[in-house]
Amino acid sequence: MLLVYTHKFSPRLKYIFDLVIGKLMGISFEITHNVEEFKSYATKI
Repeated sequence: MLLVYTHKFSPRLKYIFDLVIGKLMGISFEITHNVEEFKSYATKI
């Protein structure tokens, strides 16, 4: 599982990550805007 940090969430961002990371690469992921959650997570970009 991959955790992606963004300061601004949008439906377009979700769509792009669903397509590229989820469907094309087959990696499960979540998107967060919480800095503390992101800092404490092991796998992140």
